[in-house]
Amino acid sequence: MDKQEWNGEGLPTVGVKCEVRHIGVWHETTIVGSDGGLPVFKTDWCARYAYACGSDFDFRPARSAEDRAVEAMVSATDEHLTPEDTCRALYRAGYRKVEE
Repeated sequence: MDKQEWNGEGLPTVGVKCEVRHIGVWHETTIVGSDGGLPVFKTDWCARYAYACGSDFDFRPARSAEDRAVEAMVSATDEHLTPEDTCRALYRAGYRKVEE
């Protein structure tokens, strides 16, 4: 099956790799089916298939490695820091330009 893209509008369709939020934590998943128009998926928190019912679950497009890195960098900083302090915090957290 070809990788299917989803832009985040509406509900994801069968075959889409995306993320689903469960108890405030985002998990990678693939939509494996549909039941009455609702996505059916399986994730690492649940050994059996789960159904998205109403507003029980939120979905978002799968995050890229860059998205995850930026999210980690943002969490390593404080919104009240100066630009220099932010760069220093990122440096201390191990985020550096890798020379090619």
